[in-house]
Amino acid sequence: MSEDSKDEKHEFPRWEELYQHQEVESMPWFNPELDDDLGNALDELGLRGGSTLDLGTGPGTQAIHLARLGFTVTATDISEAAIHLAREKAQKLRLEITWMQDCAR
Repeated sequence: MSEDSKDEKHEFPRWEELYQHQEVESMPWFNPELDDDLGNALDELGLRGGSTLDLGTGPGTQAIHLARLGFTVTATDISEAAIHLAREKAQKLRLEITWMQDCAR
């Protein structure tokens, strides 16, 4: 295998392009509901609030659900476009979430 094919195989998706040109709801990782695993863990641990960090928030659905449940949420993503879309949705819902863009280096 040549060096060029190795590089092509390990190329990261172009997150900005994806979030700027594709409907979020059509992305394979979009989940409009609270993740079952997360919901079950919160129930098992009896957690009803606190501070949470949502790394790789993408469309922000998990961050939004956690904020609705009363958590103080910080959500990060490598894509500025993803953060912008998630922030807009949270603002429409009048939810306070701290949004931060991860460093792409």
